[in-house]
Amino acid sequence: MKNKSVLLITIILVILLAPSCSRDDLVLNQDYVTVSDLRCYCRDEKTFFLKPQKEINQLIELCDNQNVKVKGHIAEYGLCYFILLDLRNGEAIRVCINPDYFCTCNPTSFSHEDSAIINKILNSNKTDMCYINGVIRSYLRLTTVPTIEIHIAIESADDIFFESDINY
Repeated sequence: MKNKSVLLITIILVILLAPSCSRDDLVLNQDYVTVSDLRCYCRDEKTFFLKPQKEINQLIELCDNQNVKVKGHIAEYGLCYFILLDLRNGEAIRVCINPDYFCTCNPTSFSHEDSAIINKILNSNKTDMCYINGVIRSYLRLTTVPTIEIHIAIESADDIFFESDINY
């Protein structure tokens, strides 16, 4: 009986202390938000399929073209993008370097600014926290399971910086 009471109390505490996604608490361009908070704010996947098309469009418009400050760790990178990861739970988001609207780019038209961004990434460490100032691109991705797709667009090396916990 004692073990069941402890288990019940533990479950209740986990539910009460679990992070929630509240649009009232989050200001996208004021403080640096986590990748998980941003995805939760912009996608609302728990009730997505229950919403009528008008509400889905409103959810897309809520984030699309909004300035955002987001933080995370770089998990992988390419010439036109990198993946920003929330280490707490594995949530990730694509950050696009000078993209078109759908986060595609032409590597043959690489600019000096694109090179500066990539150099910043290459000179960072995996343990460094990455801070991004960018613009959210949000759209409905129609596949077998429709989802609201979001990514962040950055245009300059000033839009990204790193902070390290390690003194070298």
